[in-house]
Order: sequence, then structure tokens, then C-alpha cells
Amino acid sequence: DGGAGGGAGGGAGEARTIFVVNCHLSAGPQAPRRLKQVHEALETIRKHQQREAKALAAAGGKGKVKGKGGRKKKSQDEAKGEGEGGASDGASAGAGTGAGAGAGAAGAAEAALTPEERLRRVPVIVCGDFNSQGATAARELLVARGVEPSFREAGDPTESEQATTPLTSKPKRHALGAFADAYAVALGAGAPPTLVCKRLDEHMLGPRPGTMAPACEAAVRRMFDAFSSDGAALSRAEAERWLLAINGALGRGSEFRAADAALKASVAGADGSADEGAGG
Repeated sequence: DGGAGGGAGGGAGEARTIFVVNCHLSAGPQAPRRLKQVHEALETIRKHQQREAKALAAAGGKGKVKGKGGRKKKSQDEAKGEGEGGASDGASAGAGTGAGAGAGAAGAAEAALTPEERLRRVPVIVCGDFNSQGATAARELLVARGVEPSFREAGDPTESEQATTPLTSKPKRHALGAFADAYAVALGAGAPPTLVCKRLDEHMLGPRPGTMAPACEAAVRRMFDAFSSDGAALSRAEAERWLLAINGALGRGSEFRAADAALKASVAGADGSADEGAGG
């Protein structure tokens, strides 16, 4: 689901910034969270561009002295240049030809854009691991520029509750240009899985939605037994040892969130007595 938004203008030799969002979205039944992650990334770009525009506007207004009627007086250098027959960039664009005229025309066209139009021309690439497939909310936000509360995901056989899972309580939109799905543009409806390795579904998923293949379940059980002292549950210390082994740090990843929720639920179920434990 990589894509590029509307391209920004710019003449030959003119510097141009391209924003790249290299994402690793939450895995599993976390569609609302994935939507939020992509939306926050696009909002970060919007806010950055608006701050830059304000800073440029403020810098452009410095050093100018207003004359009668509120009009800004020209600097001595500007007046001297015009007095000696030097044409301004705008005049060159209107009267000349070639690269200089093209750059001047492009600059004039850019200056005539509204702030909203400028945002839609900012070049952005969103790429990485979306941890989802099919008609997802993250994709809808990018290509349609918005997701309504009525939107439901579809097309991912690993998530059985897509048709009934609400994604947002109010419309989520972004101010950048509409994105193009690079894989869909290049390969059409027959785009293959984007995994580098071969498909693993048949080795991990059971015959019914929400179940694991027997071999996969046995492997998870062996891992659990390696960290559990009694083979029935993980204490918080044991769960943290497992998380450090697979993630390298605490406080990150869907595994941490799931383990933390299981530990808290076990305490609530036991009315806060004894040790926290995550069942196997």
C-alpha cells in the first residue's frame, strides 16, 4: 500500500522537499489503531508545512517599511535596479522566453495558490509494513482523503470481524493530495503478497477463523513452557523476560500490549489477590 501524493511544483534546479513516511503499523485486529497511526503521520506533515509557511511569510515581511496608503516602500536596491532598466522576475516571466521565463511563470503560479492548494501539492510517499490487506481504512484514508464512520474494512481473511468493526466515531480526513496505490497502479488487481518470504498462512492459521494450525500451536506452547515456571501461567516477571527476549525492550509492540492486558485481567479476575499471571 505504498503511494505518492500530488506532486509539488518547482522549476529546474529548484530545491524540493519530498516527505517519506516509512511505517510499521500495528499487527492483528487493530484496524482503528492503524488508521490513527497513518492519520497522525499525515497530520504531522500538514502542521510542519503550515509552520514553514508562517515562518516564510513572517520573514518576507521584515525589512519592509510601509509608505502612505499602507503600501510597502521598495528598497534602494530594488529602486536602483528598476531605474537602470533591470526587469523584475515577474516582468521577465511575462516578456521573456526559455528557462528563466518558465521558472518565473512557475513561481507566479505557485504564489497564486491558496494554502489549501499548496498542501495538496506537497509530495509525500507512504511506504513500509501496513500489516493489513484488502480494502483497509488506512488505504481508504490515503486514496480517498477520508474515512467515514460507516466505513468497514474487507478483503482480509485473517480478520473475521471486519464487517462489524467500527473504525472511527467521526470522519477522519487529511489535507494533502489524494494518494495513488503504487501496487494497484503497477500490477492491477492481481498484485501478489508483498512479503519477502513465502506465504505462511497455511503453516500458522487453522481451518476455522481465529484458530491456529496444530503445528503452530505446539510451537507457541514450547515457547510458553520455556518461560513459565509452572507450565500454567506467566508471572509479570516471566512475561517481561519473554518480551525482552523477542522485542529487546519493554513498552513496545502488540505483544507487550496483549501481555499487559492479560496480566491486568488476571488480577481483576482474582480481585487483586496473589501474583499477576498471564495464562497459557
